[in-house]
Amino acid sequence: MNLVEWTDEDGLDHLSWLREQDPPDQVAMLGIPHDPPNLDTLGLDNGQTKELHNSLVAMRLIVWHNAGNFKKKLVQAGANAGLEAEQISDLLRLYAHGPPRPPDLPFDLMQAIDELPLGTHEKECIKQTFAGAGIKNLAGVENAPTTVGHICGLDIYQVIALLTGKL
Repeated sequence: MNLVEWTDEDGLDHLSWLREQDPPDQVAMLGIPHDPPNLDTLGLDNGQTKELHNSLVAMRLIVWHNAGNFKKKLVQAGANAGLEAEQISDLLRLYAHGPPRPPDLPFDLMQAIDELPLGTHEKECIKQTFAGAGIKNLAGVENAPTTVGHICGLDIYQVIALLTGKL
């Protein structure tokens, strides 16, 4: 898997994990997001939010690291976006809660697989593949096998895209 940086139509930079065989121009649809935390609680104007978000992506300040250099870079990113001292403190607190929790969609994974528009054999094969990879919810997606040409003819990442509504 490769970490790919891309820009959306609103000018926001993003990071997403993309498999080697996936085309880079499909990163928005196929990639697994790896962005900074949601900045909405900081009360910034749209320009500051965009500038801060893009600065955090450029500096790869995604999850908290308890190191002076990391904190210094967070302060620098806040200053680049024109944040005031209090807003920078709020930014530091936003990261201080530790890494963001992986997405855990509000549904039972096995039930969601049962509801896919696939045959019984394919559904059972997906369940066995997920179980073999230790995937109990979509937070474990990085453990999914990356081999193409699965025994059932299914691409596990496409199945995950179906489950998350990206396909």
